[in-house]
Amino acid sequence: MKNIYDIKEFQNICQRQKHLIAGYVLAVIGFIGIITLGCFIIENNILLTILFSLLLLFFILSSIVFWKVKYSILNEHKLFMDNMEMGSKSDLAGYFVMKESAKEDENFDSYIFISLNKKTSLLIHRLYSVDFKEGEKYHIEYVGNYIYRWEHTK
Repeated sequence: MKNIYDIKEFQNICQRQKHLIAGYVLAVIGFIGIITLGCFIIENNILLTILFSLLLLFFILSSIVFWKVKYSILNEHKLFMDNMEMGSKSDLAGYFVMKESAKEDENFDSYIFISLNKKTSLLIHRLYSVDFKEGEKYHIEYVGNYIYRWEHTK
């Protein structure tokens, strides 16, 4: 069977997560260093309080952006790949009918198959190209609505 999603991509995501966390730890250490340096250099308490509050506000906002946006998107993709590998897979043997854009999400293409006179619409991310031919029979493994593996059957 041909895998649509490569396990190397999963390993790359784990590596990128480690780099992001290491970068965040370095940013925290840098932030603490700047605050400490400011305490030694600035003698005016009002100016020090303003600088501390602005740096703290910037740090909190950048942390929220980091954890909620960058890290969570990467983590979501990792969980998706993990579900592909360990999730409850289903099988489908059917004929490919057509490809169309997914209505739910613009990042996925919808592939329609007919199996036992029932139409089934399954999704593949647009970054991955699959050369299904209309009228050909395929064996599909999928998790949820997402195609995980496929093979051409005769």
